[in-house]
Amino acid sequence: MILEILKVVGRENENNEILFLETLKALKTLAYSNIQPKLVLVKYLLKIFEAMGYKLSLNKCPHCGLNFGTKRYFSLSEGTITCSACKTMDSKEISQLTHNSMRLTLNCDYEKLSSLKILDNAISDAFNLLVENFERKFDYKFVSTL
Repeated sequence: MILEILKVVGRENENNEILFLETLKALKTLAYSNIQPKLVLVKYLLKIFEAMGYKLSLNKCPHCGLNFGTKRYFSLSEGTITCSACKTMDSKEISQLTHNSMRLTLNCDYEKLSSLKILDNAISDAFNLLVENFERKFDYKFVSTL
């Protein structure tokens, strides 16, 4: 899946240090750590979105700037997490657990991902959400699956 992401966001003969370093860290973690691949890919996708200018606001609603309440929504058309007041027609509710798993993963170094205690379903939900966001944003359908 990492190779597919690189093919979509990487540009031939163009240096991209951030993309290179994130890819190297993710591949090293996958190769040398006993860690769930989906967790590594959640981190990788979040960092790739950030590098491409699509950083997810994980602490406050990007529209109104308020902290997230008890409910939060992922806007499929915008690729953002919003509060209930700012959700769009195509938004789908995401759990606080899924949201927190993305926040924790993004703020954790690759080398320390194995120390995170995140439920498998939260990792899977975050992974599926980020994959769907990637596919919509870059008009690409992944061939590889986990």
